[in-house]
Amino acid sequence: MRNIFYSLLIFLGFLIFFIKLTYVPIAHVLGVFNIAGIKVTSLPNSAVYLNGKSLGRTPIESDSLQPGEYDLRLDSSQGGWEGKVRLNQGTVTLVNRDLSENIASSSGEVLTLMPGTGVVITSNPDKADLKIDGKDYGTTPRFISNILAGEHDFVLSKESFLKRDVRAKIPPGKILDLNVDLAITETNFGEDVHSSIIKSVSQQAIVNNTPLGYVRLRSTPSIYAKEITTVSSGKTVTVLSQNGSWTKVGLNDGTVGFIDSSYLSQK
Repeated sequence: MRNIFYSLLIFLGFLIFFIKLTYVPIAHVLGVFNIAGIKVTSLPNSAVYLNGKSLGRTPIESDSLQPGEYDLRLDSSQGGWEGKVRLNQGTVTLVNRDLSENIASSSGEVLTLMPGTGVVITSNPDKADLKIDGKDYGTTPRFISNILAGEHDFVLSKESFLKRDVRAKIPPGKILDLNVDLAITETNFGEDVHSSIIKSVSQQAIVNNTPLGYVRLRSTPSIYAKEITTVSSGKTVTVLSQNGSWTKVGLNDGTVGFIDSSYLSQK
């Protein structure tokens, strides 16, 4: 009886050792680790939709999603935001937004991790001055390969835009992809100054002819978003950025919003 007991203990010991040795490879084969996560915060609190499905209200975190590209939308009483986010295997993508009814006054950042070492910093608008831990690193976009793993302070600034300070941690063996949207300052400058700020950001496009003779400028890149105004066919707009099938544009009077990209032609 005692020999059977000792044999059973030895067998259990080998079984535990085998499970510890092979769990990670087996888990990868079975897809246990083939998951990704997202964490979303905002001011004010907002409803969160991922690929059109409600996740609840901010702050919110989900860590059982499939890796891939998703459409993320935030809706609040004081404005919204919509964009594409990338969720990578075994990591959590962080999204933080300061929402405003005026898109030009909203700001935020998206932080994504991917294999490698270093940090990639992009901004909207680009050519923002970049400081990391108080040291100047030129202007965005910028890739820095020799940055050490650990916590760092990223400060982006540009004339006529509010400075944005982001503190983030770079894990060992990961590249941090940091994308920052800057907000235009709430200075009481005239339309000419406001227009020049917008025109300095990017290129121009022309609104195509439509059956109605105009297109709708919306507050966020969605057909369900609030209509800010209409823009007549043939009018010239300034392209600020691309967001999936939508284009973020600025008008000559300083108004900023989104137009379905199919209604625009490059000038």
